[in-house]
Amino acid sequence: MYAVLTGAGRYGFDRLPLSVYMGWVTIAALVNIFALAVNNDVETFIGLNELPWTIIMLVFAALAGITVALRFEDWLYPLVFIWPYFGIYAENDSMYMSLDTTLLITALALLAAAVMAVSRRQGGQPDRKSSG
Repeated sequence: MYAVLTGAGRYGFDRLPLSVYMGWVTIAALVNIFALAVNNDVETFIGLNELPWTIIMLVFAALAGITVALRFEDWLYPLVFIWPYFGIYAENDSMYMSLDTTLLITALALLAAAVMAVSRRQGGQPDRKSSG
């Protein structure tokens, strides 16, 4: 279904519902992994505690968002990630500077990917003024 919505002739908000849904499912999958670890009292995994794993997963999620944005020229998908990133930032309340820095850099990268997806999309869009 996503491939059909990313095909030729699909611009703007045509894929809004699916992009937002896919973004939230991606975030929810990562949150569920952490919830499973917390519920099973897992405090470290391969020698890393919760903070390094949080940073790794935030970067991984941002890379997924950037990849989808650029591969499918989907500017909405990476924007979905910024909302929970802001929530994490607000909840962190500057307790961990490394987490704040990671959130800021990844949110800016996601925003840049969204802008690049829009510009790529507009660059490949036929000129509608001259076709009529």
